[in-house]
Amino acid sequence: MEISKKCLSCDSALFEDHFFKLENMPAGAQEFDNPSKVDLEVRQCSHCELVQLINEPVHSYKDVIRAVGFSDEMKKFREEQFGNFVKENSLYEKRVLEVGCGDGEYLRVMRDAGAETYGLENNPMLARKSRARGLSVYQGYITDKNSRVINHPFDAFFTMNFLEHAPNPKQLLEGIRNNLKEGGVGIVEVPNFDMMAATGHFSEFIGDHLSYFTKSSLTFLLDASGFEVLECSSIWHDYIISATVAKRDKEESSRLAGFTKNKIDFELFEKKKNKDLSSLDKYIRGYEDNSVAVYGAGHQSLALIALSGIGPRLKYIVDDAPFKQGRKSPASNVPIVSANTLREDPAKAIVVIGASYSDEIVDKLTKSGYNNLNIAVLRQEGLKIYK
Repeated sequence: MEISKKCLSCDSALFEDHFFKLENMPAGAQEFDNPSKVDLEVRQCSHCELVQLINEPVHSYKDVIRAVGFSDEMKKFREEQFGNFVKENSLYEKRVLEVGCGDGEYLRVMRDAGAETYGLENNPMLARKSRARGLSVYQGYITDKNSRVINHPFDAFFTMNFLEHAPNPKQLLEGIRNNLKEGGVGIVEVPNFDMMAATGHFSEFIGDHLSYFTKSSLTFLLDASGFEVLECSSIWHDYIISATVAKRDKEESSRLAGFTKNKIDFELFEKKKNKDLSSLDKYIRGYEDNSVAVYGAGHQSLALIALSGIGPRLKYIVDDAPFKQGRKSPASNVPIVSANTLREDPAKAIVVIGASYSDEIVDKLTKSGYNNLNIAVLRQEGLKIYK
């Protein structure tokens, strides 16, 4: 593959001698049953500071497949967030579009908050599933500024952890902007690279995510795409950047210059990688092969299992998302099962790799009476052994 030297966001040159590599990674977070491995190369823009992969996008980059709808904690959080968004922007019974709506779990929460909701989802199966649940969802994808969604213009929009997948994020945002009424508002959320950079959280890199936004680089892109950024903050245990925006009267940016550039210390990611993989390998080796499980089949867990090479020594991976159960993990080929398996075919120990959901998982395990199960959690500060 010919390496791109241009930024996905602003088309500027990438730093030539400043990069980070991850070898033998899953081909994608949704590539279940696929043993293929890929090498990821991470680079940074010399102008807008956006950190990005130079890899090709995964084949399913237009689709939304997520499991957060299964978390009670996340549902409660979104109910409060969307309720405030509708109230503060007078969106009761106004038309609100979700771009990249998956099977509609967030769309239902926004509808319950009082908005007249519409969704756009590229995956035809998920679009049909949403419509069967009584949601107004169209099958499609915004490819450029001229793309139009049925029933446009909309009063508002939201897009949740979707922009980072796009090979042309500016064109996607410009297309969204041009489907809004004048003065339209929105919420744009992406994984928080400020947190990743501060902690060396290397397992957040995955082939599905092409762009890794800081507050600064996200603000830069939103501004360049015709939006005024009203607020930009970190939420959800610092894992997500959430920006509230409004459509500007003019497409042209008034302040593309003047951003403070921050050259990322990729060495911190390398040190954290070596530390976490070593501690994970040591913990697994303390037990017989195929007697330790992992809880969590999210992209962080899948990356760690592949990078560490512990897959053949694991008993299984537990995950609460039904669409993952009965499959095998990408790259490492480990069976993924439901939590019921912990009773039917018990493991001696389990390592929780659940990112922002880890506390919720530990609480579930400790309250479920798995008396003989040893529990460890891989946190940002390292591996913590509970019992």
